[in-house]
This record gives sequence, C-alpha cells and structure tokens, in this order.
Amino acid sequence: MTEICNLVFSSQEFLKLVPGLVIFPLSLYLAIKKIGVSISCSAQMGEDRFFPAQVKSVVLSNNKDRPITIYDVFGVFGDHIQFPMHQFEPPLVLKALETISIATERYSFLTVGSDEWQHSMAPNEKIDFYITTTEGGIKCKSFAKPMMIAQAILQGYVMATRHTKQINGKVISKKIRFIMVYAVGNDEKTALIESGGLLDEFTGLGFNSISLNHMQSVEKVSEYVRSVSPDLKFHVRESKGGRF
Repeated sequence: MTEICNLVFSSQEFLKLVPGLVIFPLSLYLAIKKIGVSISCSAQMGEDRFFPAQVKSVVLSNNKDRPITIYDVFGVFGDHIQFPMHQFEPPLVLKALETISIATERYSFLTVGSDEWQHSMAPNEKIDFYITTTEGGIKCKSFAKPMMIAQAILQGYVMATRHTKQINGKVISKKIRFIMVYAVGNDEKTALIESGGLLDEFTGLGFNSISLNHMQSVEKVSEYVRSVSPDLKFHVRESKGGRF
C-alpha cells in the first residue's frame, strides 16, 4: 500500500514539472531567435530585349525575432568578383521575421578593371550574399539559388564596377542601337530603339517599331520615321552601346 501511495505521489509531482519541461525549450528557442543577426538572401537574374543579363531584384528574409538595420547588399560571384547590388537611402529597417523583395536599379554595363564583365545566367552560378549592418558586415544564408562595403570581408576580391548611362532619365545598354527624341505637343519624349527595331516608348506615335530594312544607320531610321509620320518633329542618334 505504501509503494502505491509513493507511486501516486511521484506521478503527481512529475505532472507538476511537465509544464516547465515543455515551456523551457520553447523559451530557449524564442530567446535564441532574438540573439544575433541571421538574414537569408536570394537574387533574381533576368534580361530582355533592351538590357543584357542583370540582377533584377534581391529578396531579404530576417530569420530573427528582432528588427535589423541594413545599409547595403552586395554579392560575390564565383569566389572573386564583388558586385554592389543595392544601397539603401535611407537605411532599410527589416522588421522581425519579415521577408521583402527589393527591385534593383538598372545599369548599362559592368567592368572589372578595364574589361567589360557580364553576369552568368547559369542556374548553378555560385553567389554569396553579404549585407552591411550596424553590427558590421554579415554573410547571408543563400536560398532559392545555390552599400557601404565591409572591407574586411572583401579583401582579396576583384571589384566589378557598375556603370549607368542615361539619356533624358532613361538607362541605356549595349542592346540599344538608336535613340529618338521627339515632340508630342509641348512634351518631349525619348524612345530607345533596340537592335530588332522595337521602341520602348511610342506615346503619340503611329508605330512602335522600325523596319529592319531601315535599322542600318541614323539616316535610314530617320527616313522610315518621316515616311510613317511626316509631321513629327524628332531627332535620331546612335546610342554607342551605352558608352557616351
């Protein structure tokens, strides 16, 4: 009888401890979620008829249950080329456990030293992501695809310099063959013409492309425009591949 009573008593005491045994790991987990910095990163690559392969957007995911201030994001391609992806002005405050997508600014081309350099579109291209925070340079966890610069992290890397060439507020690249500036009433419009003759802007025009037979020179393009819009006031120039 005494043994049965002791067993019942022990069971009751154990049941009193169960809530604590369950809550302690949860409390420990929640505490760990608030310590340190852990950011996951991925980048979306893309190209179109007007621009070569570029980083189009960056996804940032805060793995911690506390906000983090981010100044810039940069990537390291193939272990040796560092590329500034996005600089936040003002700094980005990424909320606790928040995931956001940032559209990066377009650019004309990249150079490493004096040589032009192009992103690889290969799905297995190795990219390491880094961010600059109030706590220094942090390497991100990569997902989805296997700027104040933190100099200590970047030692030994070759810098890819970002170049952005614009005309009338529009970024151009080497895929742009001609540039046409024209008037619609009192407004001035700028149309970028890619190598296939397609216009990115055709407001007020009666056409949205140039005949391929006329994509040989500024004179030929102008001749085509005059033939389809004789009253249009315009000027055509060569883009020189974004290298004015």
